[in-house]
Amino acid sequence: MPKIFTNKKFLVAAGVVLILLLFLLWGRKSRGPISSHQVYTVTTGDITAKLHLSGTIQPLYSADVASLIDGRIKEALVKDGDRVEKGQLLIRLSEEDWNAPGLI
Repeated sequence: MPKIFTNKKFLVAAGVVLILLLFLLWGRKSRGPISSHQVYTVTTGDITAKLHLSGTIQPLYSADVASLIDGRIKEALVKDGDRVEKGQLLIRLSEEDWNAPGLI
């Protein structure tokens, strides 16, 4: 036999490698079937919460509006709930009422 196969260090190393190979092969056979897992992809995004509620809404501010003269409303230029600004025209009065004799 060649001298390399009779060397004590070589025989120990070969024995360790053989034992490791046996453990690896034995481990593969004894595992059993691989269990199935579901995989999900996670993405980033905004979280949107929706609430369906009932109730009464109260305005934070309200104002009473009056005209300098009496008359019938010819045209309403805004609707309930519309936002208005200072100086914005809200209604048009009928000209018949404020052109009546005695008002001028």
